[in-house]
Amino acid sequence: MVAFTSPSSSVGMQWPAKFGFPPILDLASANLNYTQGTRNVFKFGGTSVGSPERLFQLVTIVKAERKRVMSVVVSAMGKNTDLLLDAASAAASGDIDAALALIDRVEELTIRNANDTQRLILGDDKPIEDLTKDIQAFHVPLRQLLLGVSLLREQTLAALDTVLSFGERISATIVAKLLTANGVPAIYVDARKWVVTNESFGCAKVDFEASKAKLVALAPTWGSLLPVITGFIGKSTSGRTTTLGRNGSDYTATLIGASLQADYVVINTDISGVMTADPRIVGSATSVSHLSHHEALELAIYGTRMFHTRTMVPLINSGVTMLIRNTMDPSGNGTYISSLASADKSVTCTTSLENLSLIEVRTRILQEADRHEHGNVGARVIQCLEHERVHIWLSIRAAHGQSISIVVPSHQEVVARTAIATELKSELQNNEVDTVNCVSPVTMLSIVGEKLNKASANAAKMFTALATAGIDVLAVGQGTSSRSLSCIVHGAKTKLAVRRVHDAFNASTLVANLILLGCNGTTRSILDKIIGQADKYRQRHNVELRVVGFGSNCTPFQFDPNGIKLDTLVDQLQSCSKATPLRRDCGLYDHARPSDDIVSLIHDLSCPILVDCSGRSDNAAFYSSCFAKDIHVIVSNVRSANSVPKSSASPSLHALDPCYFLYNSVVGASLPIFDTLANLLNTGDHLHRVDAALSGTLGYVCDRVRPNEWLSFR
Repeated sequence: MVAFTSPSSSVGMQWPAKFGFPPILDLASANLNYTQGTRNVFKFGGTSVGSPERLFQLVTIVKAERKRVMSVVVSAMGKNTDLLLDAASAAASGDIDAALALIDRVEELTIRNANDTQRLILGDDKPIEDLTKDIQAFHVPLRQLLLGVSLLREQTLAALDTVLSFGERISATIVAKLLTANGVPAIYVDARKWVVTNESFGCAKVDFEASKAKLVALAPTWGSLLPVITGFIGKSTSGRTTTLGRNGSDYTATLIGASLQADYVVINTDISGVMTADPRIVGSATSVSHLSHHEALELAIYGTRMFHTRTMVPLINSGVTMLIRNTMDPSGNGTYISSLASADKSVTCTTSLENLSLIEVRTRILQEADRHEHGNVGARVIQCLEHERVHIWLSIRAAHGQSISIVVPSHQEVVARTAIATELKSELQNNEVDTVNCVSPVTMLSIVGEKLNKASANAAKMFTALATAGIDVLAVGQGTSSRSLSCIVHGAKTKLAVRRVHDAFNASTLVANLILLGCNGTTRSILDKIIGQADKYRQRHNVELRVVGFGSNCTPFQFDPNGIKLDTLVDQLQSCSKATPLRRDCGLYDHARPSDDIVSLIHDLSCPILVDCSGRSDNAAFYSSCFAKDIHVIVSNVRSANSVPKSSASPSLHALDPCYFLYNSVVGASLPIFDTLANLLNTGDHLHRVDAALSGTLGYVCDRVRPNEWLSFR
C-alpha cells in the first residue's frame, strides 16, 4: 500500500515547511472521505449565503468542522450579482436614479442577512451588532462609481468588474463577522491581495505561479484566524480589479487548494453533487458518487454548467480532490472529483449544449493541398473562423477535405457564414463549392464516461436510443479522448434525445407517465389493472406506470408531474359514475383536456402516454399537439380514432417515429381479440383459456380453424 501525505503530494508538490508536516492521508484506496482531511478549503456559493437561514447553516457547518477547514471562499449574496449588473446597465444608459435604487435593494438584502443571521446565532435575548451603517458606508464608493458611469454614458468591462467586485467583498466581510460572532475567530481576506491576472476584464487569466507565491507568503499572517476569502475577483499586474468569469468563485477555491496543497476542496451549493443529466430535463437524474478530474473536465467542456474548464485545471495539475455537496444536507452523498480513475467503462453523464448552428461547406473538386493554389478548403474555413473569433464547438471533415461541418453558437452564425462566403468567394463564383448550408438551432448531445471508447457497446447503445426515438443524427464527433462521444441533433428534439440516451445508460426502471381522459368503465378497468399489476410490471419488465394527469366530463383536468394518487382517482370515478353523459361533439368539456402549457410540461416527462377513453370525436387538434410534443396517443373508441387527421396518424405506421398512435375498438365485430392475445403474450402473461361471446364473423373464422393449421391459411 502506498501512502501519500495528501492528494497533491503524489504529483511532487511540496507543502510549505512553515506550516509543519501534515498527518498522513491514505488515498491509496478509492474510499474518498473529506473528513479525513485537515486542510480543506470550503467554498459557499451565492445561494448558500443568500438568506439568513442559509448563512446560519454556513456558520454552523464551519463551526462544527473548524478543525478540518483551512480557509473559506464565498460568492456574492443571492441575487446581488444580478442587481449589480442591472445597476451598471442603468447607469450606462444615464438613469442614475434607477441604478441607485438597485443599490438600495442590494443594501437592504445585505443588512437583512447580516442582522437576522446574528439573531439566529445569538438568540432573541442577546443584543446584536447592527451592521447597517457599516454596510451603507461600504457602498458609498460604489454609488460614486455608478455616478461616473452615468455621466460618461459608457460601461467599460474594467468598470463593470469593479462594480461586481463589491458583491463578493461585502459578502466575505459579513461572513467573517458572523463566524466570529459564532465563536469561530475569522479574518476577511480580499483575493486581490494575491490573485494576479492579466487585463482580460470579465474573464481574466490567472498567473498561477505569481498568485501561488503571493498566497504562500500571505497565509502565515492569518495566524490562528480562519480566512474568509472573496471568490471571483483578482487584480491585474497594473493594479486594476478583474473578475474570473463564470464559476469564478469555484476557480478561486481550487487555486487556493492547489497553491496550499489542500486535502479537499469542498464546494457547498444548492444541489447534491454532479447529476447524471440536467434534472430540469430528466426527472430521474441522480447524483454521481465519483468522477475523475478528466471526466469532470469533459463535462465542463460539453455543457455542464456546474463548473468551468478552468476550475478543473488547478486540481488536475496538483491532484487535489474536490467534493460537491448540498449546503442544506452536508452529511448527505455528494460527488467526489479526484485523480483516481474509475475502471468502470460505463457512461457517467449525459449532457447537452443548446442554441448552436451546424454549417456545412461542400466542395466539388478533389482537395489535395499540393495541387490547389489556395490550399485545402476545410483548413481555410477553420482559419477564417478563428480569425473572426468564432467559437467552434465541433468540426468534422470528410476524406480529402471534400466537405466540412462546423458547429458554432447560434448568435455567431451570421458572422461565420459571412466569413466563409468571403474566404471562398472565388470558389463560389466558379461553382467549385456548393452554397453554404446551415441548420439551426441544433444541440450537441454528449455522453461522458471513463474509458468510454473501450466498450464498443456504448456507441451502439447511444445511437440505438436515438434511432428508436426517431431522432435524426446530423453529425458525429469523437476525438482521441476516451471519455466522450458527441452527436448533433435538431434543437427541437433536445429534451427527448437527452431523456432517451440518459435512460439507455442510467435507468434501471422505465417510468411511463400516463394521462387518462374519460370517466367510464374502461378508465376504471385501466386503473384497476395498473394497481393490481404494478409489482408485476416492475419485476418482469422494469416498468413503472405513473398516472400524472386525469380529466373527464365531470371534473377539470388534474396534473401532477410526481403522480396522482390512484386511490383518489378511483374514488373520483366512483363518485361521478352517475354524472350526465358526455356530449361528445360539443365544446362544453374543453376543461377536461390539458391546456397547451400543461401539454408542454407533459412533454418534459419521460415516456409520456395519453390514454383517451372519452370517446370524443373532436380531439383531432389535441392529438396533433400531442404528436408535436412527442406524446404517444392511445384511444379506446373508433369515434376518437377516426377523428385523427391522416397527416397526424402516421406516427403509428413507422417503428422509427418518435411517438405512436394506437387504438383498439371494443364494439361488435371489431373486437380486437387476436391483437389482444398477441399483446398479452408479448408482455409475458401465460394464456390458459379464452372465454368469449364472439360475433358471427369471428365465430365463423374460429370454426374453420383446424388443429395444426395456421389461421392465415384458413
